[in-house]
Amino acid sequence: MSEARPSRAVFYTYNRNYENLLIVSIESLIQHYESSEPLKIWVFNGDGFATDVVNLIGELPKRNGKPQISCAFWSAPDWTNEISRNVSERFPAITLWRLGLPFTFRECDQLLYLDVDTLIYADVNQLFDLVDPNVPLAAVPEIYHYMGTSWGQGVEADRSYVNSGVMVFNVQKYNEVWSLADFLRKVNENDFGRFPDQDLVNKQFLGQIQLLPPEYNLQQNNDFLTQDRELPVTEADKALFTNADKNVKIKHFLPLIKPSSLLTPVRDKYFRDWWQTARYAQSLFENDDV
Repeated sequence: MSEARPSRAVFYTYNRNYENLLIVSIESLIQHYESSEPLKIWVFNGDGFATDVVNLIGELPKRNGKPQISCAFWSAPDWTNEISRNVSERFPAITLWRLGLPFTFRECDQLLYLDVDTLIYADVNQLFDLVDPNVPLAAVPEIYHYMGTSWGQGVEADRSYVNSGVMVFNVQKYNEVWSLADFLRKVNENDFGRFPDQDLVNKQFLGQIQLLPPEYNLQQNNDFLTQDRELPVTEADKALFTNADKNVKIKHFLPLIKPSSLLTPVRDKYFRDWWQTARYAQSLFENDDV
C-alpha cells in the first residue's frame, strides 16, 4: 500500500483594496495545479469580505475545471485581537497572522503561505515536496542580502535571513518548537525592525529554516544584477538568479508599486504575465448575466 500523501493547504491574508492581486495569484495557482489530490485554499481577511470577491474566487476552481480545489474564507481568529505591538500603517496586525495561523489550523500537515502579490508558475506540490519534513518551515533568502544590503536586524547570518512572502510550514514541527502563547508574547513584548513578521520568524527560527532556491520566491527583476553598487553582486549569485529567472516557479512583486497599477515603471515579462492572467480570469465570467 502506498504511503498517504500529506494533507496540504495554501493560505493568504489580506486587507481590502488588494482584491485584484489576490484574485490573480489564486487564478495562477489554480491554472498550474496538475494533481488530482484535493487542495484547499484559505483566504483570511482583516476588515471584512466583499460579497462579489467571495463569489468570484469561490467560482475559480470550477471555472478552471479543477473541482479538486476548494476555496474557503475565514474571518479573524479570536487571538488576533491580542496583537498590540509591531503594527503600522504599512504593516497592520494582519501581517503577523501568517505566523499564528499554523497554531490554529492543525488539520493539514503542510501549509503554504503566499503574499497576494505573487504569480504562480508551477504546481505548488513541487514546492511542498521540496520541504524536509523535519524542519518547522522553509523559505527563500531575502533578496537584499544578495544586493549587499543589510538592515542590521540582529540575525547572525545574512544569507540565512528569509523573505516571509512565501513560506511552507510543517504544521506539527512548527507547533512542537513554539506555541501561540509564545508567539503573542514575543509580538507584544518586543520591538521588531522594518518588517516585523519577517524579523520575528528569522529570529525565532535561526538555524532551523530550510533555505529554498530563489525561483520559489523570485523577488527582484534581474536588472539589479548589473546595477552599480558599493558591493557588486558576485558572479556566482548572478548565475544563481539568471537561472532562477529562466526557471521561475513563484514570482513575488516586491516593489511597492504592483503590476495591478498602470503607474508601475516595470513592464517586463512578469508584468505582462500578470495582466494575461488577469484577463483570462475575467474571461471566465464574460458570459455571465449582468
